[in-house]
Amino acid sequence: MARKVEDAAKKGAPRTGAPDELAILHPEGTTVIGGREITVREYGFVEAARLDRHIRPLIEGLHHAFGDATAIPSMEAVAEVLATNIDDVLVLIAAATDQDKEWISGLSYRDGEQLQLLWWRVNGHFFIERLMRKVAAERLARSLAGPSSTQSSSGRATDEPPPKSGDTPSGS
Repeated sequence: MARKVEDAAKKGAPRTGAPDELAILHPEGTTVIGGREITVREYGFVEAARLDRHIRPLIEGLHHAFGDATAIPSMEAVAEVLATNIDDVLVLIAAATDQDKEWISGLSYRDGEQLQLLWWRVNGHFFIERLMRKVAAERLARSLAGPSSTQSSSGRATDEPPPKSGDTPSGS
């Protein structure tokens, strides 16, 4: 006779092997920086829309650095883009951590680097996805435009001089 097996989740047993669905939907990272426990969270839909004016310069910088985005960018190359756009990065990190920009600006180099790396680990895919969408839109626009039109060359393809007007028969 078959017995009913109770669901392990109902018993309160820990799940093994399956990733936490909430962590997949909204990844987070927590660490202690500057004596504070800091949680870096992923941007939500509306929050990203509100932060767009700070996001766009990073996307442009990544696009300039990586062109058609056929290779995964190195962290060193990403760090250059982030450093170039540090004012926007401060706003974005502050939003993702619910911390003041001034507090973040006052961090030691090591703590600031650790915070930025954690922020990129949690939100980097967001920027890479935006970069990929931009590249795909540009490719689509180029393909819809068709081949570029070039001016046809004027002149003859041979080295013969043009016929003289006297060489034309006049029988009219």
